[in-house]
Amino acid sequence: MGPSKTRLTYPLADNTPKTLMLRYRDSFMSAYQIDEVTVDGAVHDAFLPCYLAVQVENRLGLPTQGFIYHFIDSKFAHEYKINTKPGAWNFSPTHSTSDSLSDDIIDLSLNFVLLPTKLKNAPVKQHLFYRQDKLIQDDFSDINDGWLTKNAVSIDTKALISALEEPLKRVNGSDDSNEINTPPSSNTRSKNRRYME
Repeated sequence: MGPSKTRLTYPLADNTPKTLMLRYRDSFMSAYQIDEVTVDGAVHDAFLPCYLAVQVENRLGLPTQGFIYHFIDSKFAHEYKINTKPGAWNFSPTHSTSDSLSDDIIDLSLNFVLLPTKLKNAPVKQHLFYRQDKLIQDDFSDINDGWLTKNAVSIDTKALISALEEPLKRVNGSDDSNEINTPPSSNTRSKNRRYME
């Protein structure tokens, strides 16, 4: 499996299809509910936790305000509100859905987004979109494949997984082995690494 991968298993009484709900601490992450999960001993669904950064020209940084939107198969999955508490970068999911945006925050502080790398054995098309202001309901009527291609970041999960296997590269003149050169082009970064200019 390698050092960067974890397989979770659970004993079952029978092999009938199940519903899988992912949970973080005490909260269920409802958009990650998978119905009719096949129970046959093989891995059909996989996820990758990733830190998110905003790219400005050739620099990456953690946003300190705004909203992050996650779309799976061109459909809205999650809205995250970045918490503005100084010195503690994280964000919380909201109760927003594609039918109804909400200002209510789920009592859950995250520093990563869980990206599905495959669902039901199929690759997953997904996008992330960052904005300083919250989207309004009318904005959702304009969101389609073309809009996401133009405005959001397409997530290449194969490239992210490959990046986990790459050796770290020391920055010239640095004694800190955690400082590495700019990674392959993607606005999402693995939570297992720290990227610096």
